[in-house]
Amino acid sequence: MTNKISSGLPSARQSTLPWPAVLLTSVFVGSTLIACAVPLVAIATLAAATMTRRSAFLTLLLCWGTSQVLGFSLHGYPQTLFTVGWGVAIGLGGAVALIVSQMILRPGQARLWILPTLGLAFIAYELTLFGFSKVTGWACPFTVDVVAVVATNEALWFVGLGLVYVGLGRVLPRQGAVTRQSSQ
Repeated sequence: MTNKISSGLPSARQSTLPWPAVLLTSVFVGSTLIACAVPLVAIATLAAATMTRRSAFLTLLLCWGTSQVLGFSLHGYPQTLFTVGWGVAIGLGGAVALIVSQMILRPGQARLWILPTLGLAFIAYELTLFGFSKVTGWACPFTVDVVAVVATNEALWFVGLGLVYVGLGRVLPRQGAVTRQSSQ
């Protein structure tokens, strides 16, 4: 007898979803419309839950790079050591969030742990930025209000992108589902 294992979001190996392209496109559109709104923590958490480690890292790197290119070109960020440094710190924070997420989640096995992982990844991201500001002496407003706005942005993107992923999973065909052989 074959039983299907339903353990959460399907992994990259289980689906044919163009998921990395969807994430990159959403960052392109979001960063075009709203400067400084790239949801690296949401992307890191969802990527850890749905992709191989390598694919997740490359996707996160491309999303961060896209936001930086748009920020410095379209939005006219000043090309100073300060803004470039903070851009690098944000990318590093996203990478730390991804590492934390990958330590907890396995692709396709995220249902129970995905929300706590998002929270822990966000804390790791913010601590990375806080540490960067302390090491460089470059001020960044780490007030409760500012952190709450960033957390809200991440949460909204997480929900929206998660719904897109689930919706695409219903529309696009899947390659073989995970099965477990058991005899009775």
